Amino acid sequence: MDPHWLTGNALAGLKRWADAIKSYTRAIELKDTPFPGANVSFEGWVISYHLATYHYNRGNAHAARGQYEKAIEDYTATLTLAEKVSAESPGDHHFEVTLGQHARFNRATTRYMNQDFALTFDDFSECQDVDGERSNTCLGMGNARLMQGRFGEAHDHYARGADLDPGRQAQHCKDNLAAVESLIAITGSAVDDNHRHVEYPNLVVLQAGDTKEPFPFARSRGNSGNWGWGDGYKGLQGFNVQLRPGNIPTPSP
Repeated sequence: MDPHWLTGNALAGLKRWADAIKSYTRAIELKDTPFPGANVSFEGWVISYHLATYHYNRGNAHAARGQYEKAIEDYTATLTLAEKVSAESPGDHHFEVTLGQHARFNRATTRYMNQDFALTFDDFSECQDVDGERSNTCLGMGNARLMQGRFGEAHDHYARGADLDPGRQAQHCKDNLAAVESLIAITGSAVDDNHRHVEYPNLVVLQAGDTKEPFPFARSRGNSGNWGWGDGYKGLQGFNVQLRPGNIPTPSP
């Protein structure tokens, strides 16, 4: 195990994110060169494996600091490298599925924080392609559509998530389902005369703690933690956001 990676994990566990990023970056720089005397194919597999974990953990540290674009770059690199591991060592397909799924999920939650809701939805959808429908991904997809003002689609994803896994994420889906039904009742039908989902893009977003408005929504689940030793960054923890319609337009026919 690379000492820089271990140091990065220890620093991440202490929430010293900037120092952790430096350690992970150093590990990436050193692992990007061939190991002298190693078998070429084995060497490539080992490099890809380690680099995937280093980029993933560094992505968590960037996300913890609010450096969302950099975090997204690291999660994307993790996905690419995990695919290489699977191609170069077919027996390690589980690595691509497991770490790749963590990276894809974390990229989705980070894109949500970066207010890129279309790509957030795409990432959560890909998570379902790999691992099937789960309450946490349905919640994330519903929240992404909600933030785009697509209440009808948000409703559908919350409804599916409410009936899947027992536990907190399913309950969040149920709570958000009730809230979006209230929004739909106030703003009118979620579907127009041509059976297309109506979009209401003009929303005012209120941060947690503001209880004056009537539409509380539970945030998507936080990021998955670091790969390997050390808890590191546990992710963007859920909290309530509250939404209210702001100058909502009349849907076009």
